[in-house]
Amino acid sequence: MEDIARVEGGLGVIYKRGGTFYARVRIGPNKYAHRSLKTANKAVAIKAAQKLVHKFEFQKEKQKQDLEWDKQKELIKLGLKHINPI
Repeated sequence: MEDIARVEGGLGVIYKRGGTFYARVRIGPNKYAHRSLKTANKAVAIKAAQKLVHKFEFQKEKQKQDLEWDKQKELIKLGLKHINPI
């Protein structure tokens, strides 16, 4: 069990299979992405898994922002919202 570790507060887990570490990252409710970390070194695997978690979190946040922007554009198109100049 020493070849398993949680990263980023449990958003990701690393595990070893066949001498190589892999990451499992939560990307949604009951939804996970599995990726090879292409290393046998646990310290390197933890760093790589942290970067992978951050990448997926960034993508998730960007999708939320894109959806919000699309809603705003639709309201503007319908004339229900005015753009406030900066």
